[in-house]
Amino acid sequence: MPAPLLIALPSNLIVSGVATWAARLVSALAEAGRAVGLIVHSPPAGHAPLDIRLHPGVRVYDLSHLGSHEDLPRSPDSSAAEWAEGRDERCVGPDTAHPWEPWITAYLGAIRDLHRVAGSSRPVILSPNLHANCYAVCLEAARREPALARLIGWQHNDIEYDRRVLAHYEPALAALVGVSDHITSRLRTLMPWREITPIAYGVEVADAPPRRTPLMSGGRSRPVRLLYTGRLDHHQKRILALPHMSRALLDMGIDHELTILGDGPAASDLDRLLEDGRSPQRHRQHRQRQEPEGRTHAVVRQQGQTPSVAHSPPADTSPAPASASASASASASETRLRPCPLCLRGDCPLPIHRKGPASPSQVREALEDHDAFILPSRFEGLSVSMLEALAAGCVPLVARVESGALQAITPGVTGLIADVAPEADEHAVGVALANEVARFLASDAAAMSRAAWASAREGYRLEEHAGVVATLLDRAAGQPPAAWPADRPVWFSDLGGSIPLDAPQRLARVLERLTGRRIIVHATGLHTRTLLPQLLAGPATIVGFTDDDRQTHGQTLANLPILAPESASTRSPTDVLISTSLHEGAVWARRGVYERQGLAVHRLYA
Repeated sequence: MPAPLLIALPSNLIVSGVATWAARLVSALAEAGRAVGLIVHSPPAGHAPLDIRLHPGVRVYDLSHLGSHEDLPRSPDSSAAEWAEGRDERCVGPDTAHPWEPWITAYLGAIRDLHRVAGSSRPVILSPNLHANCYAVCLEAARREPALARLIGWQHNDIEYDRRVLAHYEPALAALVGVSDHITSRLRTLMPWREITPIAYGVEVADAPPRRTPLMSGGRSRPVRLLYTGRLDHHQKRILALPHMSRALLDMGIDHELTILGDGPAASDLDRLLEDGRSPQRHRQHRQRQEPEGRTHAVVRQQGQTPSVAHSPPADTSPAPASASASASASASETRLRPCPLCLRGDCPLPIHRKGPASPSQVREALEDHDAFILPSRFEGLSVSMLEALAAGCVPLVARVESGALQAITPGVTGLIADVAPEADEHAVGVALANEVARFLASDAAAMSRAAWASAREGYRLEEHAGVVATLLDRAAGQPPAAWPADRPVWFSDLGGSIPLDAPQRLARVLERLTGRRIIVHATGLHTRTLLPQLLAGPATIVGFTDDDRQTHGQTLANLPILAPESASTRSPTDVLISTSLHEGAVWARRGVYERQGLAVHRLYA
């Protein structure tokens, strides 16, 4: 009998690649006759539900009443009263021995139920995901019933947090999986003694490439149709690069339409950038009224080169070409384009169609109706949206990331990659992606579309993905129960987990050197929150916090504001203290943002 699979999602079935992967995988395995289930929790604020149909054989264990994994206490030593303060009283009663007990009990209930449904003596394979607390709860449940459960670890994103979580829980994992070759390689370097299995995501791929409307027909061109699908957020997806790309395309004279499908915490920020009347017709009316003078751009196309945007000083230039194809096929080595002055002022309506989340069938229809898929992400594992675009022959034009893109895309053949740094701002990313749109239009778009579909058909079919996972599950079920080291905390957030044991001592030494100084603390995550009482107790004065995640900006911590790093000086600090162990090196490398404001920067773990 095949081993049952139970996937725990620390949020819910929301618009995200991991949730889409989980839903499709369990449905495919259920179709093949395997007992499968999903554990879901309350969705985080600002995230839309995933409109996806599950196979009727998938059992869903909805634990939304327990709240979010973010709400779990740092360790089982926390009192029930501390846990219950400000929480829903349905979660924890006054007689609860430990605040995490309802979670473990609920997970055990799901494990026992799925094991009963499977009717097999084989253990349930339990897959925690994304959040360390999800791993901790799964570990505690498996320790209670070692004959019924085995854990497997899955790294979905190319970030240090995910690697460190898997390394922490490695002794308890019957198998470890990386979703890309790059992630797998990094995990093998971190844990050379362990077998790491690379398993790429799978998507639905048609037997034949979708038929597409050509960009040129009867000697006339139409606007190039661009598409973004997925979660709208700042930190990973860098979603605000899309309006910058559209504005750069207008400056280049490239007629286009950009559709944005999805929702997420950055939706309101995106909407604020987009004005009423964003149709291409309105933009063409603006361009017809453009002034004769202004800063110009050149779309350069010379033999052996691809198009790019080049800035030049104001000049009296000829009118811009009316279409993307005209600019892409210009016979002259340099075509000068006069930009729309309204675009330069920032009040020209952009040809962007902002829509909400869509069902998988609606996403497929949109991919088949658009020419190119745009992905401005700062980091990825192996983007499910990108694979869906390949499968539909919607050519991916993506920002360079270390993981996933180069594995799935052959530049110039199945897609294009904008060579832009992970820390580049939205404007730089937008301009870089606009250049790739120009390169796409100068290429054989139809051939690239067919090659994209063929690559997905060859390497990323859902059926093959499910088959490889099935083999992994049955192999993991044969592993003996793992023994958890007595000297390792179950909770990753405890000292000795994600936070070094000597963190309090290191912090005390640095704060002593900064006695009487006004301090901005960089990072507002777990490290800072764990050490917050010590930070606030002095002897330095904490005047505010900064964070690279712009979604935290404008919020408060300990009644002090959370700012963007470039705004640190508004609190009149003298120094900045980096408060993170996972990302200290990366933040230290970017300390110039503070030093340019005249602030001294300090670190704990050098």
